[in-house]
Amino acid sequence: MFTLFPVTKKLQPYISFYYGIREVILPSGKAFMVFQYEGRFRGTIYGQERFVPKYYTIGQQSSNYTVFSDHKTMGLIGAAFKPTGLHKLFNIDVSTYTNIPKDSTSLFGKDIQPFEVLFEAENEALKRVELIENLLLSRLGNKEFKDNFIDVSIDLMHASLGCGSISSIVKKLNVSERYFQKKFKLMVGIAPSAYN
Repeated sequence: MFTLFPVTKKLQPYISFYYGIREVILPSGKAFMVFQYEGRFRGTIYGQERFVPKYYTIGQQSSNYTVFSDHKTMGLIGAAFKPTGLHKLFNIDVSTYTNIPKDSTSLFGKDIQPFEVLFEAENEALKRVELIENLLLSRLGNKEFKDNFIDVSIDLMHASLGCGSISSIVKKLNVSERYFQKKFKLMVGIAPSAYN
């Protein structure tokens, strides 16, 4: 099974929770940053086997996929991002991460090397979470979270339980539908209708 860990207040606008897994369980519906410390995943999506890096980030998982491993046990700690959190923390086009696990080391650069040494040496899950949180906090720096119209649209979708139309949301936001679609996909990784 998996264990949930709380997120420090400063990162709460970006990250929903941390989780630890000692067996294969696949959460979905969010972007994830995963740090494997025992065993390794392999995966198949779109009929092709994909390499899953030791530390990987994946955006929305909107297609069927299979994950498997040759290892008896899996150990990992992951951060589950809020819909716009990955974009806002790393200023990336999240759509390029949709259904594709990418190596997280490219997001952190040289900061990952000291982290990796400490993470590999650690045996306690809570301390591993603290190391990940410190890595993310160093990336955050003094940046302040600011809601934008995409965050507001997500709140509207949640409030309507997915029953509100995208055109009614766009009308409330007073933006063009094309611009909204483009920004939503950039920040969340999938089309607003798919998210809704």
